[in-house]
Amino acid sequence: MAALLLLCGGVRAVVLSREYSPVDARRSLHYANATYADADAVASWKCGSSCVANPSLEVTAVVKSDDANDDLAYVGVDDRNTQVVVALRGSSTRQEWFMLRRVDPILFDVTSGCGYDCKVDALFQERYSVLRRSIRSAVVSALKKKPGYHVLVTGHSFGAALAQLAAVDLQGHVLRVFFISKPIVSLYTFGMPRVGNRAFAEWAAAMLSRGSHFRVTSGRDPVPRMHLGGIEDFEHVPGEVYCVNADPESCRVCEDSVGSEDPECIAHTSEENRLDHFSYFGERISSDVGVDIALFMQPL
Repeated sequence: MAALLLLCGGVRAVVLSREYSPVDARRSLHYANATYADADAVASWKCGSSCVANPSLEVTAVVKSDDANDDLAYVGVDDRNTQVVVALRGSSTRQEWFMLRRVDPILFDVTSGCGYDCKVDALFQERYSVLRRSIRSAVVSALKKKPGYHVLVTGHSFGAALAQLAAVDLQGHVLRVFFISKPIVSLYTFGMPRVGNRAFAEWAAAMLSRGSHFRVTSGRDPVPRMHLGGIEDFEHVPGEVYCVNADPESCRVCEDSVGSEDPECIAHTSEENRLDHFSYFGERISSDVGVDIALFMQPL
């Protein structure tokens, strides 16, 4: 079960561009980075540079798992960008870092409409399912108070995988609840591992086709290139944006599809640099909030 902490009430109908936006991407990165702070810092939106970078966000709910996993997500309203924001915490322990190497394929949520061929990693599905009800409730509550707003979901690393599941889940859920206004869910992730098999990736791409969905990769980050547990059938959802280095001008939108990654993007890198997993757009992930990156530098 998850604990839900509720914190907060002519709208412009503005959505994230379906074209890649460096501004949207950087804003999303800061939202994702904020999840590494403790719950109180997130709730008060006093988490260091990432909170300062997005001053228009008002956090409306913080969702925490009530087990030893320390999972956290938050939902907030950004009136400047007319968005409901959902961000999910990434890897905060060495155990989660090592778990990115293993995989246990299971049938994806049968209520989703994805079908019986869709499989995802059991760990990702289990961890998102703990948070799902509270996230859904907080997002619906925010959208009811802010008609015309749309939803942005984001996360880094382990949190990116959970964000992928959250985005497709929320898109289906809000279409059922708001069947007239039909809010759009968009997704920006950073350093995301492969989440599911080809059937899941194809379905997820179709589910998110109304909004923008971009999977940002950086330098020689090893996590997006991993075939979890050696299982070759797990595929990325298309939408890679590859950044060669910290300069945003080095980023390019890749030409990829399910099962066919762009050879000019991160798939071409033969060496790895784990530090690249914690550095996007020149921003050091979790640097403000006390996560010891050295814990993740040992071999996977």
